[in-house]
Amino acid sequence: MGDRRKKASKGIIIFSSILILIGSVNFVLIIVSLFLLNFQYDVPGMFAFMPHSTMSSSLFWVSTIIGMFVMLCWLIAGIGMLSLKEWARQVLLTSMGIYFLNMFVNIAIVIFMAYEYSDRLPIFWLVIGIVFVIAFSVSVVHFFAHPNIIEQFKKHTRPVRR
Repeated sequence: MGDRRKKASKGIIIFSSILILIGSVNFVLIIVSLFLLNFQYDVPGMFAFMPHSTMSSSLFWVSTIIGMFVMLCWLIAGIGMLSLKEWARQVLLTSMGIYFLNMFVNIAIVIFMAYEYSDRLPIFWLVIGIVFVIAFSVSVVHFFAHPNIIEQFKKHTRPVRR
């Protein structure tokens, strides 16, 4: 008998690859950023433009940890979705919900930073970045919640035999 496994559609491959890329790059960048904070007193010139009041906020650190968790979920879910695993789609949609909530916290943090450093931050590009991130996030949720995509994942999932 032939292999009845269905291959992932091009859309699933493209979105999953983008999520793997974004998740892994952002996860590594957050880790590197946290590591570099240890050098802030050794190389003061490099950290002269850091928003110190924002960085001392506990809200900033909670948001950073949540962001790191979400990026790790995107990486894992992206890999699982390439194999059409239903749990990976569920992990993605759940982490996107957490990401949306965290995004509002991040927007508040960015507004606070812009207020603190308004003469150095290009506000126009911050708004463009926020709009782009929201548009991308909504398109990912819309794509993976579409009935045709759900059907692809359901067809690939084998029923449990008793």
